[in-house]
Amino acid sequence: MKTYFSATLALTTLLLISCEKKVEPPVIPPQERPISAPTPTPTPQATPLPQATPEARLCPDGTLYVVKHFSVRTQDGLHGFPVGKQVKVVNNSGIDVVVTDGTIETTHARDYFTNDLDKVDSLRATIKRTVQASQSQTAVTQTAKANNDAILHQERERSVIQNQIRRNEEAKKSAETQISALKAEIESLKPKYGTYNPSTGWNLRKAYYSSPTKQRNEMLISQLESQQRAIDTTLQQLRKQLSEIK
Repeated sequence: MKTYFSATLALTTLLLISCEKKVEPPVIPPQERPISAPTPTPTPQATPLPQATPEARLCPDGTLYVVKHFSVRTQDGLHGFPVGKQVKVVNNSGIDVVVTDGTIETTHARDYFTNDLDKVDSLRATIKRTVQASQSQTAVTQTAKANNDAILHQERERSVIQNQIRRNEEAKKSAETQISALKAEIESLKPKYGTYNPSTGWNLRKAYYSSPTKQRNEMLISQLESQQRAIDTTLQQLRKQLSEIK
């Protein structure tokens, strides 16, 4: 009996020892192990150098420049101090500053002047651009005015020629009317100085041809026809002039 319990205890102890035995992980051959990618080394970034602040360009002591236009009334009128004009300091101890441009002295607030040359150059450049833009606009305006004046001149010239053409056409038509009337008057003399035969026409006496009325009318007709030819020449010239006006 004692022997049975001893055997049972030994078997139980053996089972407990086998259960507590650590299980080793399987060994992976070197060629089967995954190779991890190397971690990239960060590239150092260059730190930008601080930009050097340019030093202000200042006028010599005792010199300033006008930055706001102003004028001083004198006995001779207004004396101007335009922007960008150089002045010399006479007195700089008060609230305002006393300056001179070599002609007159004047006292003005300090914000009318500067000793910053860069500011002066900037103001001068701005004024130059403004003047150039104004001159360009003036040139455009003058060109437009010149073109408009030329158009108005052409229109007036065209109107004058058209009126001359109309008057000459009216004169030519009046001459035609007068010629027709004079010829009709000559024709009306035929019954007085001859007879009419339907087959041979008028049989006129010599007195008809020497009739004062006929001679006078024929002379007038000749003058009117000469006038018409002159009118035709004038009309040709006027119409040519009209066609040459753009």
